[in-house]
Amino acid sequence: MAIRLVLVRHGLSSFNAKGLIQGRTDDSLLTDEGYEQARKAGKALSKINFDKIYSSPLVRAAETAKTIKKAFNKERNIVFDDNLLPLDAKWGDLQYEIRNGKKIPLFGGGFDAGNFSAMRAKLTKGEGWSEILHGNSYIQTVTWNDDGVVAEGILSYSQSSDPASPHYQDQTELYSEKKWVKLPFKEEEILSDPNLKIIKIKSN
Repeated sequence: MAIRLVLVRHGLSSFNAKGLIQGRTDDSLLTDEGYEQARKAGKALSKINFDKIYSSPLVRAAETAKTIKKAFNKERNIVFDDNLLPLDAKWGDLQYEIRNGKKIPLFGGGFDAGNFSAMRAKLTKGEGWSEILHGNSYIQTVTWNDDGVVAEGILSYSQSSDPASPHYQDQTELYSEKKWVKLPFKEEEILSDPNLKIIKIKSN
């Protein structure tokens, strides 16, 4: 069975009018223009037979919902749901990877949202977000300047799966800080790498 979902943002709030971020604060109230916007929204939606009305309990959202509801001929109760409250945490507090007991915050979002930095975790009601399920892995950029090729890369999940290895989380931390690893490209850059090992393989 298809479900029709109509999303309506609250009307212009006092913080909106001042260009302020409001988050979960209830100090941001619906303005006269906001009430008028809600009345117009109610009129536009009045012919739809809604089964349920859900709203955040914040005053600006609740007043918008109540004003819209007045345009409906059929009485509808509004369900005020705390799950509709704005997030009050940094994204990195919700989306992260744990390595050796350290929480490493990670940016990025869903693949279907068109994010270049694609990361996906699972949201479980009452529990929150899981660690990263899948997302960006190896990323490389190549450009040029007056000195030639400039190559940088990062392996978001790091090179080693061994918790005892120094490379178990080093690049994940760099990725979290939005940093890159400069990749050697010229022969002199490769030869000057102190970790360079040359292995010659020949056939019988």
